[in-house]
Amino acid sequence: MRSFDLILVDDGSPDRCGAICDAYAVSDNRCHVIHQKNQGLSSARNSGIDWALKNSASEWLFFVDSDDWIDERTLEVLYRAVTTRNVQIAAIPPQYVEAQGRRSDVTEALVMPPEDFWCRDWMTATAAWGKLYRKGLFSEKRFPEGRMYEDEFTTYKVLFAAGAVAIVDSPLYFYFMRPDSISHNVTASMIFDKLDAFLQQMRFFSRNGKPRAYAATAEHYISFLSRAVIRLRKKRGRTGCGASRGEMLRRLKTRFEVFSRRRCLGPLVPQTIRLRLQALYPWTYVLRWKWYKFRNRKVSCLAGAH
Repeated sequence: MRSFDLILVDDGSPDRCGAICDAYAVSDNRCHVIHQKNQGLSSARNSGIDWALKNSASEWLFFVDSDDWIDERTLEVLYRAVTTRNVQIAAIPPQYVEAQGRRSDVTEALVMPPEDFWCRDWMTATAAWGKLYRKGLFSEKRFPEGRMYEDEFTTYKVLFAAGAVAIVDSPLYFYFMRPDSISHNVTASMIFDKLDAFLQQMRFFSRNGKPRAYAATAEHYISFLSRAVIRLRKKRGRTGCGASRGEMLRRLKTRFEVFSRRRCLGPLVPQTIRLRLQALYPWTYVLRWKWYKFRNRKVSCLAGAH
């Protein structure tokens, strides 16, 4: 596919990225460059969305992170999927790589409800990248600035608003794994932003009658919380997250208690996750009590969660 607008956002890069983007714009009129002060990934994506809504004749959006790349067939394959299957989103799984990826065969698109996609491949479903979106889905939605894991605050809303998604199970998006990337340098704010994103997702699924997505997200919440506790219990003194070990554990305990009080522990949370978390820290006995209290109730009872 050769008919597209390539929006390059220079988010205050300290190296020559801005000049390289400008050179591309000079040599190819499909390239459009936005220069701005460094404001983070959410702001960069939002600037690109704003430009596309105002200036592009295309009806579609696709995000590529700055250190990733795509197969030259990606846009064509996804565009064919959304048009032939009459859906507003098409998605592809990533290929995690540390070097140039291999060319893959393309499979036929499979259409499924967003809840099925969410439960089948949560990692791909939550990511902003790797999807071709109908542009109008972002007319009133933006990524939250000042937050880490910004995808997880936004993508689920767009996904479920679309009603259906076409899955092309061919790794045409190459996710570059770097040891110094943001995702490998965890801070306290990253941990709590992640937990906040999970809670927002669960509230959304509870209010919109999506019990399987709710239960899957609750499991991810508990798993992430338990891993954070495990890591902290192995540390001594400062955590590297800008807070002491004791302070971080207290804050995680508070989050767990809020999670319990809001009845976020549904009957579909697996027993293995429940028992593992209970063994990690004494206050997690509440999890067992909640399990017995709600295991015989229908998931629809969770609609009162706030």
